[in-house]
This record gives sequence, structure tokens and C-alpha cells, in this order.
Amino acid sequence: MTIAHPLEAARDCFFHESLDRPLKNPDWRGCVLDRDRFTNARLPEVIWYALVSVTDTAEVQVCGYFSGIERCQAVKSSWTDFASFMLEPQNYSPEYVVFDASGRWVIHADVDVTTVAMDGELAGLVDAYLGRRDTSLLGLTLDHFSMEQIMSAGGRYIRSVLGSALARKGV
Repeated sequence: MTIAHPLEAARDCFFHESLDRPLKNPDWRGCVLDRDRFTNARLPEVIWYALVSVTDTAEVQVCGYFSGIERCQAVKSSWTDFASFMLEPQNYSPEYVVFDASGRWVIHADVDVTTVAMDGELAGLVDAYLGRRDTSLLGLTLDHFSMEQIMSAGGRYIRSVLGSALARKGV
């Protein structure tokens, strides 16, 4: 069976349109990044390594508008394979969704930001991995947005994605 709009279907599996609660699963949390600070992969290697290492992911689905056609493509999960795929001119997409077969995590790069989200248990494992590299999901977000931006009226999307990480920080 062919899915008419695979990018939209993938996005809708994980996200709501609501800025107040953008993640469909209320137990999920993650980080929000300025997508324009990176290559077409639109995220730092450290978060990629954290995700695929703690989940032992071998392959991901990358859904986007490749060569003007909305489709999903299986890509090996090494950073080299993923980044190479994303840097191919025919694979440029203004928006993409990446996830693995477990459905426990997702990356959504839209025209403004890159959102990396995962279930709470996995977020704890990713934070532990990132902690050994002197950062965290919250830390990665704070590398891109100030606390003033996050706490402003316009920061409610980011606050919602950060979820319990803000509460643990005492915000």
C-alpha cells in the first residue's frame, strides 16, 4: 500500500499542530535547535550519536520532499551515511522527519527549527550519554535559545518540547 503523503503521515504520528502541546505523547521530551546553524542534516553530530548509540539503531527512515517528490527513504544510521544522504543535492528538503523502527524517537526539521523528541526513558539515557560530553537536551537547546527566549510568550513551543527538563532546572 502506498501512502499518499508519507512526510505528513510521519509528522502526524509524532506531532500535533498545537504550540502548547506539540508532541503527541505527553511523556516525551527533547530539544529544539536552530536548524540554520548546521548543514542540510540540520542537527549536531552529538545528538545523532546519542540517539543511535543508546537505541542501537541500524537504519532510519528519512521522509521529505526529495527531488520534488514526497517520500520516505531508508538510510543506514551511521552519521556518515545519514549526513551524506542529506547533503546530496537531490535529497534537499525544506522539511524532513527522521525516525527508527522503534518509534521511540523522532527528528523533525521544519523551516524554522529542528526538534528532537523521544520518550521519557530514552531521554534519560540520551541525557546520560550527552552528560559525558558536557551537555544535555536542555543544554543543546540553551546553545541555540536564551532562557529569556524560552520563557517568553513566543517560547511556549520550546518549553513544551523541553518538558520535565525545565522543571528539573527549577523553571
